[in-house]
Amino acid sequence: MGDDLFREAMAYLPQRAVTDNTKAAGIRIRRGFPEARIILESHDALLFAVRIGEVDDFITLAKKEMELTY
Repeated sequence: MGDDLFREAMAYLPQRAVTDNTKAAGIRIRRGFPEARIILESHDALLFAVRIGEVDDFITLAKKEMELTY
């Protein structure tokens, strides 16, 4: 088995948790702000497109949802 495999296995869960939380936040954001469009999804980031007049409301919702953890 070895130390390298052990380290990789131990790192998997925290890395997976980040991805799971990011995807879950994206779903909640789209439910709460359906007019927003996801442009890019990365390991720990989401990029949305929203209308200029809706940016402040979107930021409030996105910040709240991205800060939730499970």
